[in-house]
Amino acid sequence: MNAQTLKTPSAVGRLLKWLLVLILCAAALAYFFLPLQWTEEVEVVGGELIHVKGKQSFRTFGEIAGPSSMFIKDARLTIVDRNGRQPMWHQQLNPLLLLRDPVTREYILVATTDSSEIWIKKMGSVTDVPPYFQFRLGADGWREEPLSDFIFGKRTNLLLNPYWLDFKHKYLFSVVSVADKQAWLNKNGVHRSLYDVKREYRWSRD
Repeated sequence: MNAQTLKTPSAVGRLLKWLLVLILCAAALAYFFLPLQWTEEVEVVGGELIHVKGKQSFRTFGEIAGPSSMFIKDARLTIVDRNGRQPMWHQQLNPLLLLRDPVTREYILVATTDSSEIWIKKMGSVTDVPPYFQFRLGADGWREEPLSDFIFGKRTNLLLNPYWLDFKHKYLFSVVSVADKQAWLNKNGVHRSLYDVKREYRWSRD
């Protein structure tokens, strides 16, 4: 074996290096761009705890090393309660609040959007209204309906901005607890119209 042979990397070595680079690139793409899935604990009313399975995909903007901003492209939620798995809610909206109708006890879901495109699609040029959309789970599945008085004054109880959740990989095989979500809100803060559902708030792209 001569000196030249020792200095030249083997074909196998070069192949392994390229494979490692490809694996790292694929892992980065999956981390930033594939749909994010999780299970969270939700306190609905009077201490009633249920599980909600969430899945969201995003349209991202920013640096190649990672997005600096994003909009929800697709959001899905499935309630799992003592009656089993309920029909899936599926919209291009950011889910905020899950509660029960105080009279019928049906599930109510309140959502919003930070996308001008989605707002105009659903509301046209109307802006002088609270920035929320309400859905009811009935016998025929989820349906959109006008906002009810009882949703206002409530604190958000669904996971907000799950994409940015610290160490999100740790929740792949566990449940995001109510305490986890509260700690996340306290640490990072969110726009006031996301943190509380209030009648006086108005839609804004800011």
